[in-house]
Amino acid sequence: MVHGDMVLLGVVRAPHGVMGLVKVRTFTEDPSHISAYGPLTDGHSCFNVTVVSVLGADSVIAKFDGLSSRTESERLRGKRLYVRKSSLPKLQEDEFYENELIGMDAKLEDGTTYGVISAILNFGSCDIIELSTSTDMFPGPLGYSTVGNALRKGLWSLNVVDIRSFAGDKHLTVDDKPYGGGPGMLMKADVLGRCIDSVLEAHPDTRLIYTSPKGKQFTQDMSRQIVRFGNITLLCGRFEGIDERVVDVYNFQEVSIGDYVISGGELAAMVVIDSCVRMVAGVIGNKDSLNRESFDGGLEYPQYTRPASWKGVSVPDVLLRGNHRETELWRCRMSRIITERRRPDLLKDCSGEEEGSSNE
Repeated sequence: MVHGDMVLLGVVRAPHGVMGLVKVRTFTEDPSHISAYGPLTDGHSCFNVTVVSVLGADSVIAKFDGLSSRTESERLRGKRLYVRKSSLPKLQEDEFYENELIGMDAKLEDGTTYGVISAILNFGSCDIIELSTSTDMFPGPLGYSTVGNALRKGLWSLNVVDIRSFAGDKHLTVDDKPYGGGPGMLMKADVLGRCIDSVLEAHPDTRLIYTSPKGKQFTQDMSRQIVRFGNITLLCGRFEGIDERVVDVYNFQEVSIGDYVISGGELAAMVVIDSCVRMVAGVIGNKDSLNRESFDGGLEYPQYTRPASWKGVSVPDVLLRGNHRETELWRCRMSRIITERRRPDLLKDCSGEEEGSSNE
């Protein structure tokens, strides 16, 4: 096990030759210094390492004591090599080792906290600092327009819970490597469990929803069903997702907003919230607007406003006559035509449509 006081110095890339030598990618300022701080460890075993030659700015050929064949060195492929922080030189006041940055706030020049550093990724040519989810993302777009006005009027409320505050270590760790290997990190079950238990204690009747690409496609009908619960809790995934046991133990409803990938569940949660809040009583001033939504029996018909003629294109004459019956029939027919062409899966019988109605 690698403890928090360990610093990563290198990774074994591959065997070199047949005498037990290996290529090591180094993260020290001088690649030859990887062997300067005493034995290295992978968390289980200790290795005495001697640098044989320097290949470049971040690579060396090294000999591990006790290895004398390619077969033995092959077993080290991919090993991450650490040393205790106490073995390294003392840094200046404004200097940090990479692992010390994990958990620190990342701030803008004006002092605003932008996020929390969750990882530092090295890609050879550059380092990328990964910032964790920030609760400052909310309300975001939900604070504007109709939904935002309703929020300020108290027609609905939003409570953002910082999952990181339920972490149990000084680095506020919320993720870990998946069992069985694989890319990325998973949000930890124990941390999420403490967070969810806290929410359920305050709101025992809340509906638990997890925004997940594995979930059922979010639809207008699903939005109506969710609104009926009154209180909902949306879990926003990050990294490669969450420990599956959280979904099973707490019986989360998994919801997907589409077959595409986004950086985190926060944007998906905002989509779900916006769709649901619109159907809360008093949010939409004209109730008839809710009865004429797209996806209710098909896609919405084309709509026009003034001027009646623009760039040589005129508004369909049927909409200018003032005959409400003809207008409704035209809208129903056009809705059906558009739906057949673009989304036939949504098509339902359009009530009120008659044979021979106008398609002007």
